Amino acid sequence: MQPYLKKLRRFAGDVPLVSAEYGSTESWIGVNVDPCLPPEDVTFTVVPTFSYFEFIPLHRHKQDCNLAIDDFIEDKPVPLSQVKVGQQYEIVLTTFTGLYRKGPSDSGRERVSIASKSKAELVDFTSHADLLTQPGHYIIYWEIKGEVEERVLGECCREMDASFVDHGYVVSRRSNSIGPLELRIVEKGTFKKILEHFIRNGSALSQFKTPRCTSNKVILSILNLCTIKRVYSTAYAH
Repeated sequence: MQPYLKKLRRFAGDVPLVSAEYGSTESWIGVNVDPCLPPEDVTFTVVPTFSYFEFIPLHRHKQDCNLAIDDFIEDKPVPLSQVKVGQQYEIVLTTFTGLYRKGPSDSGRERVSIASKSKAELVDFTSHADLLTQPGHYIIYWEIKGEVEERVLGECCREMDASFVDHGYVVSRRSNSIGPLELRIVEKGTFKKILEHFIRNGSALSQFKTPRCTSNKVILSILNLCTIKRVYSTAYAH
């Protein structure tokens, strides 16, 4: 809830804000041991039966509170039983359905990357596996608030491509059986248009969630019509 507190307080007024549990799309993680506390002071208890949890220790390069929020050195992951009080960690989880070592913050890493390199903010995103090209490749769609230099977008695209460490993907990229990752920037309000389309067709506003990977023809049509810039990854360039 922490990233949304300012907006929530603006709309909630005097209504108390309660953060009951901590979770992600992939799994519930923990529960609030004292729901009466203000959101800033909440402590969550990890429930180990939800998933198998590991914790990556995070160490700053320098002990300076003004450093960028992604300026960390990551250590080897440890199990819940070895977590130390006062240490900062990133949670990774393995679910019973086979999702392996997924980090709830994975989807936000590029938001941090953009924020640290420019004054822009990632508003929303989705992706698509394009099989119409030869070779096929993946497309990431970003809606950005603010201006970002094309050089920075190129760096972000390259870093994303290089960060996909699945063995099959890496081998396929090196052999060029999967083409370079493509980053498409869409105009302001694009994801709002997608939301409005689904609401017009009967979806509930409270239940709609932007798909992070889509093959929906209507969504792709909106995204492609609203694309204003394209960047290709230079990772694995020969």
